[in-house]
Amino acid sequence: MDSTNGRNKRPNIAMMVPEFQEISKSAVEPHVNAFDSILDQDFFNIFKIQVKGEQWFYRNVENEIFNVDKEDFSLFIKGKKIKFSIVILAVAVTQTWGFRGYLELIGMPYIGCGIQSAIIASNKGFSSKLVKEMGVVHVPKMVHLFKGTPFDIDEILATLTLPLFVKPARRESSIGISKVKAKKELLSAIENAFLQCWDGQVVIQECINGREISCGAFKLNGKIVELPVTEILTEKEFFDYEAKYEPGMCEHITPAKISTELAQQVQKSVVQLYQELNLRDFVRFDFILEEHTNSIYFLEVNVCPNHREGGMLMDQIQAARLSIREIYSRLIYERLDMKYP
Repeated sequence: MDSTNGRNKRPNIAMMVPEFQEISKSAVEPHVNAFDSILDQDFFNIFKIQVKGEQWFYRNVENEIFNVDKEDFSLFIKGKKIKFSIVILAVAVTQTWGFRGYLELIGMPYIGCGIQSAIIASNKGFSSKLVKEMGVVHVPKMVHLFKGTPFDIDEILATLTLPLFVKPARRESSIGISKVKAKKELLSAIENAFLQCWDGQVVIQECINGREISCGAFKLNGKIVELPVTEILTEKEFFDYEAKYEPGMCEHITPAKISTELAQQVQKSVVQLYQELNLRDFVRFDFILEEHTNSIYFLEVNVCPNHREGGMLMDQIQAARLSIREIYSRLIYERLDMKYP
């Protein structure tokens, strides 16, 4: 039996659920669990597809396991073929860009940025270079290193002024980031960032003193919707993994206690960057408001922001008096070119 789901039936959704790694479990698990309430079961048939290495499978309530047929991304359950209309990707899965490439190759719609835009935007080096060229906001002065290409500490310090931030070009949750205040600390920080990076690239940026802020956005019905601005406060020296996910280590203030004019300037910049970077669905931009001048400095764009309760994106949606469940339902129906009920 072939369950293809006609247009008048509820779409089948495959939610790709990653195998949690201990280093990022506290970040990823709440995000994945949030979708239990985000996805509306009155509108959709939801299947959690477990990802364990090369094995993708569905486990039913009887604890039976059914492997995904990767030829067309379908399941065969007790004589019935289940075809999916769309895929929802969780954080750790979306960072493995092969999933997006696979889905695009087989023509399967999914929620999230397209692979080309996602790869470029999520790389702190490439995205910073593009944003600088756009001239929408400022960008910290930086050096972009590549694994296997020699670098010289003295040359880096002749280009950049201490203190510096050393970061993996692509890695989630601030993992592998170091703040360097002295020359003797730089080499070990670079080596650590290379160990933690996913693509053999490291970014070194000058430190911009100021207030860290964040602003999310999404696109629906052809309109980019900017969310309220959040200010991030932490007792730590910078907003690292511990500050992000350990209880009590940071505070999010939404909307940020900045002037209406400045908040609108940030939001306008977010809309421009979203458009120019060719983004899709939910993203979140992080900036620094420079001390004394309030100049806006781009830090990074998160193309798969965490949806956990109490996280910045969810705080912004709540402050905007929007429903995350309704937004997702509308995004899914729009992606499937179906009329929202």
